[in-house]
Amino acid sequence: MSNRRSSPSTVNYGAGMLTVSTTRFGDILIEEDRIIHFPEGLLGFPDQKAFIIQQHKPGSSFYWLQSVALPYLAFVIINPFLG
Repeated sequence: MSNRRSSPSTVNYGAGMLTVSTTRFGDILIEEDRIIHFPEGLLGFPDQKAFIIQQHKPGSSFYWLQSVALPYLAFVIINPFLG
């Protein structure tokens, strides 16, 4: 059984930039201010408190709420105001 938590998934480049590793998109270079913090974590994932929103692909209505800490943890989301 592999331990998925053994490798870090972020690398800090300074100047507010860091790389987030994901299983869906590979490594993503982001600005730190894109990180959304959930102080209490998410329901069922109380230890996961930092996420980013990543568009599925250009033009798609779907996005991913991607964990900053765990490359394999992401939830599909959509804008509720789309008509």
